[in-house]
Amino acid sequence: MKRKPKINPQPAIACFFFAVSLFGQVDVHGPWTGAMVDDKFGVRSAFSVTFSQNGSNLSGSLTGGSNLGTSQTSPLSGTLSGTDISFQAVSFLGDPNVLQTFSGSVASGRITGTWQIPISNSGPGDSGTFELDRQGATPPSISSLDPSSRAAGGPAFTLTVSGTNLTRNTIVQWNGEDRSTTWINSSQVTASIQRQDIAGAGTAQVTVRDDQVDQNDAVSGLVSNTLLFQTSDSTFGMNLIGSMPHIAAAENWTTSFTLVNNSLFPAQARLSLFGDSGSPLPVQFTFPQQTSGSGPLLDSSLDRTITPNASLVIDGGGPTNVPVQVGSAQLAATGAVGGFAIFRLIPAGQEAVVPIETRNASSYVMAFDNTSGATLGVALANVSGTAGKVNLVVRDDKGVQIGSDSISLSGDGHTSFVMGARYPVTANKRGTIEFFTPAGGQISALGIRSTAVGTITTIPVLANVSNSGGSAAHIAVANHWKTTIVLINAGGNSAQAHVRFYDDNGNPLTLPLTFPQGDIPTSASGVDRTLAANATLVMESSGPDTSPLKVGSMQLTTDGKVSGFVIFRHSNGQEAVVLLENRAANAYLLAFDNTGGVVTGVAVNNASPQAATVPVIIRDENGTLIGSGSIGLAANGHNAFVMSTLFPATANIRGTLEFDTPVGGQIGVVGIRTTPKPTFTTLPPLAK
Repeated sequence: MKRKPKINPQPAIACFFFAVSLFGQVDVHGPWTGAMVDDKFGVRSAFSVTFSQNGSNLSGSLTGGSNLGTSQTSPLSGTLSGTDISFQAVSFLGDPNVLQTFSGSVASGRITGTWQIPISNSGPGDSGTFELDRQGATPPSISSLDPSSRAAGGPAFTLTVSGTNLTRNTIVQWNGEDRSTTWINSSQVTASIQRQDIAGAGTAQVTVRDDQVDQNDAVSGLVSNTLLFQTSDSTFGMNLIGSMPHIAAAENWTTSFTLVNNSLFPAQARLSLFGDSGSPLPVQFTFPQQTSGSGPLLDSSLDRTITPNASLVIDGGGPTNVPVQVGSAQLAATGAVGGFAIFRLIPAGQEAVVPIETRNASSYVMAFDNTSGATLGVALANVSGTAGKVNLVVRDDKGVQIGSDSISLSGDGHTSFVMGARYPVTANKRGTIEFFTPAGGQISALGIRSTAVGTITTIPVLANVSNSGGSAAHIAVANHWKTTIVLINAGGNSAQAHVRFYDDNGNPLTLPLTFPQGDIPTSASGVDRTLAANATLVMESSGPDTSPLKVGSMQLTTDGKVSGFVIFRHSNGQEAVVLLENRAANAYLLAFDNTGGVVTGVAVNNASPQAATVPVIIRDENGTLIGSGSIGLAANGHNAFVMSTLFPATANIRGTLEFDTPVGGQIGVVGIRTTPKPTFTTLPPLAK
């Protein structure tokens, strides 16, 4: 006898369920819980329903929340048509002749729709929206936490909790205490964990609770299993290094962070981002030094171990179809970690560097020049976790006060504004704005200069200015180049400023000089001026595009609190700033990235009256020594070169160049980063 072939039931079952979904009714019987929102007042109130189902006919009960009136349990009736549902019950007004009607649709264990109460003698009528999630007999269950650990003392963050049977009434609990929770879907919620939750090392118990409303308007909670969150002290000894007062990510902006461990020991580094309100600012991080298979990470804080002498590059960005996110960044580390950020305007390829502010000064002075179509943006960050008020004074270029204000910042907060818009008195003027640090607090500030042709560069602030003067490692004049020297007297008394220009061989370099504030143009290798208290002096030097290029360096000596910076500008409108160097460090580190068609230029100057040989140490991004060399400089001499030309080992890689100061000498270093666009910006040297 032939055996009948076995029939695989799966296709038939699949067809059966397909038919039911097309022609039958969805199953809604059982308990549902959710919330209704009042259109008039925006009040959200929990409520629950229990459905009994007979084909397309519904019956059961509805229990309303007290936020919408007197709570009661009322019988309901309704109908189903495919996934469309409608039901009604006596409204919270208590009048049995006034029914509250609900209309919506059923999908994936949720009912969403609108509700309405007609106008009657019992009330003026009302309407709104509602949402219900199907409830089971079992409590919610959680399976994972992301992240599952943090280093103690870190900033606030967003915790993602995954599991099953999670509803819009699910609340995440941290050691039994409720935390602000956002429902994503039935298998995921997020919660806001505050910095005090991870202030010390230990283990936190994470659960979720699902609240339901019973017929007596009592809230009962179904509690999940427990998962453990570890807070470690692996970053014990981490100290604040400094802050970057402005970052921008998403839409048309990216911000790239370069961190360098300039010590002989591994260091833990933590980069934390904050928005205007001081809350954590999540951005999409990518890591160009990792393999191409590593995807973006959405977070507001990163902890990384940086090996000795290594550099770490972190790119921050986001979708182009969302508004730009702005804020500030703070760097903490267990060792000698430094760095900078570069924010980039994507369409034009414009870049501007944001140095890490490591000083905690009583005040910061920022020069502005809102003439010739230029505008200055200002970024201000609170580096303290405590809210504070930043007082400020605005002065013109003669040092005369023309305005004052105060800006309130929340703890770790940030603000940015266009100076001419916020303070119209600065329109078409030059001058300074001085920010005073709140008592017991810490702030950082940065200027962003935008020219009439749309190029951008950052303007550094002066702080803790002494009479040590300083030097600019590079100036360039004629043959499409213009150099602007900006000197600021940050003191309350007049001061003498003596400026000298030197060529590559250390000889006096005669330059054509103009003074936009009114002095007579001249050609000279030096300038001597008296600056009034809080005054600004601007000098410009340029020449015909057909003339030979003049390059060299500048030195400043002073008997007062005078310092400043240099802006060199190409005829295509690109600008870059060189801050006067006065740190007298043992060595200077220049982090470079010669990948992706980027070219790094370097300028080194000798600020000493004796000739010097500057040793150079070349390391790759892992901190591995890959070469060495030296640069000979005449007394007061200067040298500028393309890095990969003088040191071919640096071609097409990332890494650092270390310039060691000769014994008893003093040098200055600056990097010039040029992209394929081409646009350029300066790279600040890190003192070692």
